[in-house]
Amino acid sequence: MPALPRTLATLICVLVLFAVSASAATYTVNSKDDLDDGVCNAAHCSLREAINAANANVGSDFIVFNIDTFNISSGVATIVLTDELPAITGALTIDGYTQKPCANNPAPCSKQNTQAAE
Repeated sequence: MPALPRTLATLICVLVLFAVSASAATYTVNSKDDLDDGVCNAAHCSLREAINAANANVGSDFIVFNIDTFNISSGVATIVLTDELPAITGALTIDGYTQKPCANNPAPCSKQNTQAAE
């Protein structure tokens, strides 16, 4: 195979591998603390850790919520920050409506909207 087609074939393979690795990821916040041990996983993921993980990933990402401990009477899970959150450096959707008992509401300012994350 001549050098130019071989180089072009190598470049195409590299681009395909890059495109595959640049996929969207979903990070689930499952803790209302503000700890950051550098890992966002099923055992522990704070909002700070989720943002840092999304910033480290190439591609559009999603942050969703599944915090088990929230105030039963108000239905609110309050995340108390100890410092300013990191800047968001890429395409990122943070969806607070994923926290139970919250539900996507077409009228977000109405009384029927249940606030579940603050």
